[in-house]
Amino acid sequence: SNGTGDGIHPSQEFWATDFTPKLAQFIKDNYEYKNENESSGNSANVNIDFSEKNYVAFGDSITFGADYTRNYAPMDNPYPKLVFQQLKLKSYKNYAISGSTIATGVDDLPSIYNQIISSDTKADIISVMGGVNDYNRNVEIGSINDNNTTTFYGSLKAICEILLNKYPTSFCFFMTPYKEDC
Repeated sequence: SNGTGDGIHPSQEFWATDFTPKLAQFIKDNYEYKNENESSGNSANVNIDFSEKNYVAFGDSITFGADYTRNYAPMDNPYPKLVFQQLKLKSYKNYAISGSTIATGVDDLPSIYNQIISSDTKADIISVMGGVNDYNRNVEIGSINDNNTTTFYGSLKAICEILLNKYPTSFCFFMTPYKEDC
């Protein structure tokens, strides 16, 4: 079980004891020192010092840390903050806004695309989690070659292009919504 009480938003206990340790391990296992190791060809980073690394999170209410037990007020420790603490990072910034979609222009909801466009934080590690609000609002999926940010594929493609241009040396990864009954 993912510890959700409302079927979407995990509990603080789930973030602290299950999700965050696995996410921190994923980051440790997959982070690349692009600047330091490109010239040497070394990509094995067993003992990375994250103390000078900055983490930025983009997403919806799940990343924001909406606490279903407190009328969706922000949790004291949403998973981006827990990742920051667990990896002993220099800083973190959580741009997530409850209700955000991947696609733009959905029922006047904020979009993850716009979070990324407006971000101004230095980032070495970037996570993007979203899609549940697109699904719940029946956002058009679009096609893999779509450039229209009002479709899921079009906006996701634009998000990838923006991240690659805005943060070319950062470690970026995406997380998709999960289903409670999986």
